[in-house]
Amino acid sequence: MGHLQSKSRSSAILAATSFICWTRLQVPPAPKCLHLTFASVTCTAFFAVEIENDRDDKVARRNYRRARHFQTFFALPSFTTALWLTSSYSSHIFAWCLTLLQIFPFLYYIKMPFTLEVDELFNELALMPALVITLSEENYYGTACAMAYDFGRFCLKYGKAFQVPHVCVSNYFLCLFVLLASKAVDRGHGEII
Repeated sequence: MGHLQSKSRSSAILAATSFICWTRLQVPPAPKCLHLTFASVTCTAFFAVEIENDRDDKVARRNYRRARHFQTFFALPSFTTALWLTSSYSSHIFAWCLTLLQIFPFLYYIKMPFTLEVDELFNELALMPALVITLSEENYYGTACAMAYDFGRFCLKYGKAFQVPHVCVSNYFLCLFVLLASKAVDRGHGEII
């Protein structure tokens, strides 16, 4: 299988996985910020498939860049906010700050070319509270979810150095991220998958 074909397949699998987990979300009441996580991953993967199928589609490329930019800034912080809102600590002000603080760098860098270094600090700042809340509440789905997201970012950043298909591996880590995210916030409320 060619590299472009495997990239397209991994993006299609990611789009389908994320969409299915998103539609089966049963958290009562579902934090609205969690929908940002699933919507951003689903849309980015969908536009990635579109680009792989038609390399000359400039509209799909522009939409992909915007969706990827949005996903980069909001997927993990929105998930972390949902974890805090559904936890026993339930500090609403702190929880919403994790997502709302992302607006400023997102708006600042919206016209800039995409680089992973731009939001690295903000994602790490969202990763730490996610690990704290999941470990303190023994929500190991959430811990694994946060780590899967970070491993996916690691693959995108350093995958070429290890000579692995870094986009495909990152997409599979994102599949794991959305599967675990749906389990982490739905823990104790029924089965999603």
